[in-house]
Amino acid sequence: SADGKRLYYANDLKSEGDIYEKTLDGSAADRLLVGAADIQSPRDVSPDGRYLLYQSYEDQETDGDLMVLPLIGQQKPAVFGKTPFRHGGSARFSADGRWVAYTSNESGMLQVYVKPFPGPGPSRQVSSEGGGDVTWSPDGKRIYYATDQTKVVAVSFDGATTTTSEPSLVIEFPHPVEAYEPRPDGSFVAALSPPEKWPPNRVISDWTRLLNEK
Repeated sequence: SADGKRLYYANDLKSEGDIYEKTLDGSAADRLLVGAADIQSPRDVSPDGRYLLYQSYEDQETDGDLMVLPLIGQQKPAVFGKTPFRHGGSARFSADGRWVAYTSNESGMLQVYVKPFPGPGPSRQVSSEGGGDVTWSPDGKRIYYATDQTKVVAVSFDGATTTTSEPSLVIEFPHPVEAYEPRPDGSFVAALSPPEKWPPNRVISDWTRLLNEK
């Protein structure tokens, strides 16, 4: 959550598609928010803490739907994006909560889109040559997304006109990036996957005898 007091996570302990809310100070037990037979993946929480954005595979006719769950009042999930294509594998609220940037492969390849929240209004394609792992700058004026395993680009976004600039390279990581987050000062926090040389496997036979001899 934006105030840092709650964490939303997926758990397959009881079923494959459960989402829980956890209070980080331990003042309450973890609370089940979404329970389903198929995968449900939390993606983001609105800046005002009122809505949880998550991806659902409950509908067998689609390849992932983008859903919204109100966190106060009647907590009834609603569809935010539903197509026959993969929808919302990466999805984030803008800083003012008025927009959602997400990914979809409806064009034939994974691209980045932006859509007004809670709507109505059409989505607008942001990327043209593919994109994933989308997020926003802390001030909501730029949309970041990955173009391959190491490169992150940015486009400026004008919410009044829904126009975006041409993408420009922001950072190229030395190793494939698993996750990244821009900070207010313009730097990035990132989890990288550097190449590793695994040590060779060793098999020791008759190890009990060797232990006894020692």
